[in-house]
Amino acid sequence: QLWSAAVRPFWLFSRVYAAESGFVTFAANAYPAMRTRMRGVDLEDGLSPAAAEFLQRYNARFSTTLEATSLTRHTAYAYDAAYLLAYANYAGRALTHRENITGRETRLGALRLLGGAGSRPFGVGPGTAIAEAFERLRAGGTIDLGGVGNNLNFDGKQGVIPLSETALREVCVSSAQRMIATGRRYISATHAWSGDYSCP
Repeated sequence: QLWSAAVRPFWLFSRVYAAESGFVTFAANAYPAMRTRMRGVDLEDGLSPAAAEFLQRYNARFSTTLEATSLTRHTAYAYDAAYLLAYANYAGRALTHRENITGRETRLGALRLLGGAGSRPFGVGPGTAIAEAFERLRAGGTIDLGGVGNNLNFDGKQGVIPLSETALREVCVSSAQRMIATGRRYISATHAWSGDYSCP
């Protein structure tokens, strides 16, 4: 036995990994005492209006019943990425006037999607005034592009969305072998956790 009864390790996981691998629920079932030492993080529940509209449109188009959790984990991020790349490529080509663009032009184009003075917000997807957004980019302007999975307000230098733009909650494995929210959430502005822990 490597660990004493008084000092045992905590097992940290992301909810996406836990759901896809099945390891967390397997371990908690095989070793019940381990369940109380498992902690994870997940995006907070709740869909933005853009995400809710996308979910409704997707289910209607493909006759599915896609749930919000599946939306935020997979489909919406891929959807945002496709539109982000298309807008960035167009903006980069308009900026440099090069027919055959490279990663450099795509990066320069992506920087013009982050808003700024005089920018108008545009969303991804059909029916979102794509022609007007392209016209602004072609004229050398900028737009504030928002996604359905997240707001796409990534850092222009590092290429990641700042933690302050993301709401996180703590999750655990319940006695019923389900991943549930503990009631605690991370407040990025104060770099601290708030709320009371509960994992029945």
